[in-house]
Amino acid sequence: MACLRKRIREDSNVHVVLKTAFDEAGARTELYDQTTPAQRKRDLDILREMGATPETVRTAQAWSELLAEYIPDPAPICAPYERQTLDWQNCPNAHAGFYEKGLASLCLTRGDCEMACAKKNSCEMLEKADTFSVRAHHFLCMICFVGGKNPDEPLDEDNLYELWQKILREPDVPITVIEGPGDCIICPPCYAYNPESRLCFIAGSLRDRKKDLDVFSRISMVPGDTLPAREILYRIYKNIANVNGICRFEERRGFEWRNCRTHEWGAFERGMRIVADALSFDDEQPLR
Repeated sequence: MACLRKRIREDSNVHVVLKTAFDEAGARTELYDQTTPAQRKRDLDILREMGATPETVRTAQAWSELLAEYIPDPAPICAPYERQTLDWQNCPNAHAGFYEKGLASLCLTRGDCEMACAKKNSCEMLEKADTFSVRAHHFLCMICFVGGKNPDEPLDEDNLYELWQKILREPDVPITVIEGPGDCIICPPCYAYNPESRLCFIAGSLRDRKKDLDVFSRISMVPGDTLPAREILYRIYKNIANVNGICRFEERRGFEWRNCRTHEWGAFERGMRIVADALSFDDEQPLR
């Protein structure tokens, strides 16, 4: 267990395959004869709570997020028996708090000092830049921020405020729109950003990849295109009336595909009106 924890702490993007006494079709595996009925039941209880099956592959970070959301308390799984027998015993540690403490420290996140340093450096770079890169869906994030609850307060974990201020000062600054975190100017201060791999290690990374591509398809651009900020935002203004089908879906189809919460208070629509007014968009203005 110590080796496993060390491996995950070193790289929370390591892929973890769940193994049980049964395969994904319910047939016995080589683990069947090595486990008790209580252990087999516990494994299946855990899989059910997380909506997973044997042989499912996710990163360690994703599994930890799933556990935190769906199994915050181990007692219903590890100590479910009102009447214990020799074969069906409750775990004596189920109520001791060990699980909760271990779950909170399982995966590696960036320290406050590292994030603050990344924030300072990236903001200075954005301030001086003649051109820079932004991943496609972060323009929607910026619009939601502008229409959100505290649009005049910078955030510690991203540079959405700073991007908007840059665009207000230099509306025609050329921006390269990219797919994925990469060199995106928004991402460096984020707790989930890995500056070495330039990837995010949260479970929603795949969802955010789809958001990027959805935005590209709506505004008739492809990764690597460079346009003035005003033109990019005007394309969004003309072609994305709301975040339905990009950041929000009527039905949630799994943990990795969960909806963004900002749609709940209409932040995008409100932010888009503010952006349109600030940049003097004209409904009759032709697209380039």
